[in-house]
Amino acid sequence: VLQMFVVRTGVTVITGDLQDNKGSVWLYANTGDRGWSIQKKADLHGYPKVIGKSGERILLAYGDAISVMENFSERQIATLPLLEVRPNSIAQDAKGDIYVGMNAFVSGIGIWG
Repeated sequence: VLQMFVVRTGVTVITGDLQDNKGSVWLYANTGDRGWSIQKKADLHGYPKVIGKSGERILLAYGDAISVMENFSERQIATLPLLEVRPNSIAQDAKGDIYVGMNAFVSGIGIWG
């Protein structure tokens, strides 16, 4: 388990396997009298190195790309300028611009609101 977020429908759980460069998104939901259900909602582009949240949007930074996920649908919005970078933080401002922090610089990615 890499990250968990509370959403309207339950808890979104992001998992990953670094060695195989794979990631998945799961929804844990309380179904009331039947208890909790666990449902795999999506496979990711790879193993996310950084995960963030902005409203109901999940922000994902990989070594080679930036993606957003809404309603369990991932959309790649940018490729990173180097073959393999090491993102360590991700955030979205009120205008919708996404910023990815690296060890030596910050990369801003257009308006994606």
